[in-house]
Amino acid sequence: MPVGVNGGPKPLFALEGDALRLTNTPLIAPQPSTLEERLARVQPQAPWLGSLALRLLASRLDEANPALDRALARFGIVPLSMPTPAEELTVFGVGERVPEMWRVTHALLRDLKRAVETDGARLIVLYVPAIFEVDAREWELTRERYRLGRRWDPDKVVDKLAAVCGELGIPLADPREALRRAGASGRSPYYRSDFHWNETGHRIGAEVVTPFVRAALDCDGHGP
Repeated sequence: MPVGVNGGPKPLFALEGDALRLTNTPLIAPQPSTLEERLARVQPQAPWLGSLALRLLASRLDEANPALDRALARFGIVPLSMPTPAEELTVFGVGERVPEMWRVTHALLRDLKRAVETDGARLIVLYVPAIFEVDAREWELTRERYRLGRRWDPDKVVDKLAAVCGELGIPLADPREALRRAGASGRSPYYRSDFHWNETGHRIGAEVVTPFVRAALDCDGHGP
């Protein structure tokens, strides 16, 4: 069952022939919980060799230096991490469900474009890349952590999305190069704790999509 970021169920589109069908609905409304109940669901870190510091060190190294993490694990200093890529990462490499994911994505964009144009508007897609799609070091860390092979590529998703948008006639705003320039200048566009865009990232996204919006307005005769 698909789950949302809070662990609860969420709707999911599926293709039946050429038509989209919304599944896993209606959802059961989540029940409010107290702070004590939420804290009780958090799994505490278990000490390694009697040391919580070693357990936390392993968690940090797994993200920042996977090779060193595995080297220390071989000597029994930290527990061995055996992470596997989350299913959403398989679109950057290989996975049995990836072709179906893209078929659903194609249908979603197709139907969204029709709905938007029916209302007299124009659809523009702004791509929001993960940090490893714009930062080569982050991609190398991701490859090391999951031991990804040559068939994994940080450009695979945006290249496929560009092809889908091109086929459907949807403009695609790609901010990756602008995000890279910001990162190279010392103004990281991502938060370090959760890898979402920070203020810099959101400003860059707005700057990149603005010309597409202006062009759409000019085409409709609503430009200045």
